[in-house]
Amino acid sequence: MLDQIEKNPKGEKYHREAFERDLEHFRTAQMYDFGPPRLKLIKNLGGQPEVIAEFDVPDSVEEPGTYEIRTRFTTEKAGVTIQYAYSIPRELENFWMQSGDTFARPELWVDWFEIEGPVYDAWPPASHQEILISSETPNQDEVGYVREVLQRFMRRAYRRPVTEAEVQAKVDLFVTHRDPEETLEQAIKTPLIAVLCSPHFLYLSEPSAPQDRRELTQFELASRLSYFLWSSMPDESLLQLAEQGKLDSPDVIHQQVERMLADSKSEQFVKNFAGQWLGLREVGANPPAADLYPKYDRHLETSIVGESEAFFAEVLRSRESAMNLVKSDFAVVNERLARYYGIPNVRGDAFRRVPLPEGVPRGGVVTQASVLTITSNGTRTSPVKRGTWILKNILGTDPGLPVANAGDIAPKVPGIDKATVRQRLEIHRELPQCARCHSKIDPWGSHSKTSTPPANTARRRGSAYKGRIGQNDPLIDASAVLPDGTEFVGVEGLQNALVEREELFLNCLAGKVFTYALGRELGIADQVQVQAAVKHMQEHDRTVSSLIQFVATSELFRHR
Repeated sequence: MLDQIEKNPKGEKYHREAFERDLEHFRTAQMYDFGPPRLKLIKNLGGQPEVIAEFDVPDSVEEPGTYEIRTRFTTEKAGVTIQYAYSIPRELENFWMQSGDTFARPELWVDWFEIEGPVYDAWPPASHQEILISSETPNQDEVGYVREVLQRFMRRAYRRPVTEAEVQAKVDLFVTHRDPEETLEQAIKTPLIAVLCSPHFLYLSEPSAPQDRRELTQFELASRLSYFLWSSMPDESLLQLAEQGKLDSPDVIHQQVERMLADSKSEQFVKNFAGQWLGLREVGANPPAADLYPKYDRHLETSIVGESEAFFAEVLRSRESAMNLVKSDFAVVNERLARYYGIPNVRGDAFRRVPLPEGVPRGGVVTQASVLTITSNGTRTSPVKRGTWILKNILGTDPGLPVANAGDIAPKVPGIDKATVRQRLEIHRELPQCARCHSKIDPWGSHSKTSTPPANTARRRGSAYKGRIGQNDPLIDASAVLPDGTEFVGVEGLQNALVEREELFLNCLAGKVFTYALGRELGIADQVQVQAAVKHMQEHDRTVSSLIQFVATSELFRHR
């Protein structure tokens, strides 16, 4: 544009003022409230690209930072690619000058990088020493040493004591395939691979038929507890307690649950349970339309998943009431999400707990962008999806399946193109076969039409074409009347209605944790234990940790 000004002196003042006005708009408009630049580091090993790091770089040119990333390379041909990972929305108003140096965008300068290695804390590395244990036997009796290694390795791999016959079978495999030209390290790989291919390693061996119902053995219980809280095999402490027969004591289980939740490996419980309960694995499956929501990018997508995980972890580890999962006065956000939500003074990519400022309608999982996104259709809100999600995942109520040939929401009614989703649903509910389900679902999903994700501000008007909001579009009515006559308005009204239904929520949460821990759906007979878990929670400040303790010591958990 500056070139045009120089070539056309006439009107130069007007063009320059317009140019400066645009620059000021890009500096101050919320869409251009950029954070620090972001770098992505990609390893290309054997022709397969792998992202090994992605992070913000808040340092300045005057005070640059140095970052060290550890990763594994092999002797294969490899390469490293550095990418700029900050997504800048391209709009009609800015595409013409995005490539210009005057455009106010985050810039990243990489001065140098080097690859250093190999780097080991010890040699042979700890993983090697865990398998090929130190012993004098190899020099005197190679087969005896292999037996010693396999017995120790198989006990850990099978998560139980192994029989002499099982060990002997793997020793015979070693002897049969021993190549005199191979080193011991090379030759022992054959029986080790066989162990890792065994069903005893790949599967949890528990009775499954109803007639086989029995109490789990100590080692089966150790595995169930470990996969419940760590999503991994039991460690040596659990195996030793199982060998000593101490896992039948509720006090011992209580101590182990406390220890395991304090361990960093419990992050897998947070990630996997929250992913299963809240449906976080669906985030990104139906991303918002880029032309409607240009601020939605990959960094935001990973951040909204991270928020839900970090929020659940905060409620779990702070030992606060589980009702905070429904309504809280705090959020757990990083800088990217804080900018999106309009929460000031949050810096850095790490998630942290922050109090909610006045006027920010967040708090609890039902307001989080991850949940709002998976219950939208990419272009606009979906009260039906949202209401169904709340019924199933917060209140533990199955709304039922739609009747056959229920049809869409009144696609041919005159003026339907200008109607809000609420008005369309009202027309849909006039059909008796549709009202059966929608009268239960729609009120729970109608609250959030004023906070449609991935927008971060409330909408006041309905939308027509692809979610675009026009000046004359109808005002949104965010009020709702539940089947029992309860009335509420907006997000806060929904939260209060859910808090009033504490028993339903805690019952739902207990059922979800039981389902996750047992690895199966619950039946009618299981509800007695679920209700007992709710009572236990209410007697222990309604904490998630008290629920986990109850589940781990319950009859359902100890039996198959």
